[in-house]
Amino acid sequence: MSDGERVAFYLIGQVLCAPQNAIIVIDEPEIHLHRAIPANLWDQIEGSRTDCIFVYITHDLDFAATRSGARKIWMKSYDGSSWEWEELESHPELPEQLLLQVLGSRRPVLFIEGDESSHDAALYRALYPDRLIVPLNNCQKVIEADKAMRQLGALHHLETGGLIDRDHRSDDEIAALRKYGLRVAEVAEVENLFCIPQAVEAASAQIKSTDVKATVETAKQAVLKELKQGIDTQIAARAIAEIQFRLTGFGPKAGNSDAATIQAAVTKHLGAIDVATTFKNCRDLFDKIISTADYDAALRYYNCKGVTSFVASALGLKPQAYCTMIVGILQSDPKGALANEMRKRIS
Repeated sequence: MSDGERVAFYLIGQVLCAPQNAIIVIDEPEIHLHRAIPANLWDQIEGSRTDCIFVYITHDLDFAATRSGARKIWMKSYDGSSWEWEELESHPELPEQLLLQVLGSRRPVLFIEGDESSHDAALYRALYPDRLIVPLNNCQKVIEADKAMRQLGALHHLETGGLIDRDHRSDDEIAALRKYGLRVAEVAEVENLFCIPQAVEAASAQIKSTDVKATVETAKQAVLKELKQGIDTQIAARAIAEIQFRLTGFGPKAGNSDAATIQAAVTKHLGAIDVATTFKNCRDLFDKIISTADYDAALRYYNCKGVTSFVASALGLKPQAYCTMIVGILQSDPKGALANEMRKRIS
């Protein structure tokens, strides 16, 4: 038999032979076993000895998260004579596996959008190599996780934070998010960070462009041209996002409200939302970007994941190759000019 098979049979035998109402301590329940096996194996073993109390000592955070309903004890430190430990609190908006991942890292944590294969993860790991970067797929999950972490007393000594893109958010909404400690990148999409002038310049130098300045200018014009062609869509999307944000601000106190009061509050709230003015302001914003050829403003407000392809084409590169090149430059010099410039655009 393999080492894993021998371990499994040994553990099963030991548990089945344990006295009635025993406390069974298992050190490293995952040892020599394939990652797909321990959770199911111990579910079956526990089910066969419901009279016993099982205590697991493990470094496998995935396995710890599978013990639903169990009390989780976090061993924080050991000074040679005594342990410092703490029982983990639970939070309805925070998956237990995520909490265990944060505690197991012992590094400052930064929640981001995207997944493990996204540009977000690669870029932010290069920019913040000292942090545990945790992708959570979308901005709402980032906001919820950041809020939940701040509410857990056990984590008061850990530095945690969330980072999201601007998307189509208004300045008022971004200010509100920053007020609660969330960080917002000054670009509409994370892809736009790859396209700041300093990044295009660094990539141009990397491919030995004969005229770096001209290449950067060509890339800028390509982005502005695409923005101009899709300007109506950008205007509508931004206006809708602003209106949705204002709608979420409705919330009279239920204790002193009846149907008539709430109806009046709804009418007043909706009356304060001027759709025509909102659209006009959004159009003025994008018209000004185009008329002044303000490339930095375009990156701040142009919500389009294809921006990297426009820039890459100007350099004669594929979008993925371009992004990989930028990440490589950042990894080779995380305190260099390009990395510092990108971090300046995140606050």
